Amino acid sequence: MRLFKLALVAFCLGCGSTTPVNFAGTYSVTIVSGANSCNLMNWTPGNSAGSIPVTITQDGSIAEFTVSGLAGAYLLLVLGTESFSGTVTGDTFTATYLGTKTFTQQTCMYSINVDLSATLTSNTQLNGTLTYTATTNGDPTCGSLNTCNATAAAPQQQTVVGVRTSP
Repeated sequence: MRLFKLALVAFCLGCGSTTPVNFAGTYSVTIVSGANSCNLMNWTPGNSAGSIPVTITQDGSIAEFTVSGLAGAYLLLVLGTESFSGTVTGDTFTATYLGTKTFTQQTCMYSINVDLSATLTSNTQLNGTLTYTATTNGDPTCGSLNTCNATAAAPQQQTVVGVRTSP
């Protein structure tokens, strides 16, 4: 009886482990901008951009989400990267990027950080969000950038929808 209980516990523990879904491939992605709670320049709520080329490489639970084309060049200019390295748990990819580009506005100095969360809802459909926050020097001229964070009532987000175009 004791051996049976141990086997049952081992079986249940094995059931809890989740093999990472394979995100690897190329995607065509559309983003839609949400509220501009950070008051970022060149951000209009409701604007969208489509046919953005994205490549995801993966090795086990580690993956990298790389944006190409004009959108990738823009991210490189604004954030300092066009790639987001993160982890895959089950069917969800998450990554956090701490911006390396410093911007100034009067005596305010800030950088933009991004949290990416995406779920592969079928073998071909990618859904997620990009959440933007700011790290500032705390100067009052930073205004809403000082309170721009992911816990805000309407965080600075973009909705991400993608379709895998090749494995």
